Amino acid sequence: MPRVRVSPSHGLCRAMTAALLSLLACGESRRPRAPIGDDGWGPSLRGESFAAPEPAPPPAPRARPIPEEKRQPWAHAAVLDQLVDLRVRGASEHDDDRYERTLRVSPDQADAYRHLTQATVMPAGTVVVQRHHEPGQEAVAIRYAMVKEEGAPSAWQFVVLDETLRVAADAQLTLCARCHREAPFHGLFGIPASE
Repeated sequence: MPRVRVSPSHGLCRAMTAALLSLLACGESRRPRAPIGDDGWGPSLRGESFAAPEPAPPPAPRARPIPEEKRQPWAHAAVLDQLVDLRVRGASEHDDDRYERTLRVSPDQADAYRHLTQATVMPAGTVVVQRHHEPGQEAVAIRYAMVKEEGAPSAWQFVVLDETLRVAADAQLTLCARCHREAPFHGLFGIPASE
């Protein structure tokens, strides 16, 4: 039988082919192990570990409406006509963007509200009311009100008012308090930059 000379490169190809066949013969195809910090979509910005995300805050109790027959007039209802309309109208951040909102503020604090800074601390008794309208309508469907309390710069009391200015909800407005605690200006968000 004649001898066939195998070049070194030919031998290398045979060795690689044999190794490949032995891998295929075991019946498993193995994916290369992802490097640490790679979640399968490329290197993660989380670095070397997959630390657990921060726990979400527990669900806040939902506010329960006060039955109509038990609703009382709001203590600050008399000042609503004196509030300054800041002439900003846009999609409300409340109620799943169903409403458009307008904003009214105590007259002495309207200018401060228009130019909120970290140094701005509203005095006790300041009233801020966000009125909610059906899109394109002027009638007010619901009002969310805040009244500045004595004490800490971010101390606010929250109420929901019905069409007749009676308190429709005032207890367990935990979501309001939680959200406004994260506001940049001592419980206030200010006028959106686009308005």
